[in-house]
Amino acid sequence: MDHTRVLRALTSAEVGRHHVPVTDNNDILRTLAADLEIRNALALLAELTDQGDLAVYRELLADDVHYDMFGNMTDGADTVLAGMGSRRASGNTGPGSNTRHVLTTVRVEVQSATDASSHALWQFYTDTSGAKTLSVLGTYDDRWVNRGTGWKLASRAVAAA
Repeated sequence: MDHTRVLRALTSAEVGRHHVPVTDNNDILRTLAADLEIRNALALLAELTDQGDLAVYRELLADDVHYDMFGNMTDGADTVLAGMGSRRASGNTGPGSNTRHVLTTVRVEVQSATDASSHALWQFYTDTSGAKTLSVLGTYDDRWVNRGTGWKLASRAVAAA
């Protein structure tokens, strides 16, 4: 099997109207590595919303991140983190809240070595120690940047579906 041809097909295939241009094997590998890093960061952000250390959550945010949560705008990583802390303190999310964010369909588009975007569908469950109630469905529309320290969330628009 010609792995190079398969990789090229995977990274340059058109999906709807989206197209990621690649010119050589190094582009293919960089594109795949970026895609995987972003998918893992997206999953980790969801996990850390429900449990874990918010300092790790902060490491995944660009300093100048823009966050639009259901129309409520927040700018700056420290402000986003403070909002997360408030939601945890109120018991809406975080350890002991018995909630869970679940990502379903995820699409990542790598535009360059420094810019990418992702679109994810999510579900928010409450009462996870009991009935496991699906409370909200929604989308994340994210923009990612790589400024030499890995892929960071630069902007997020959170919307209910």
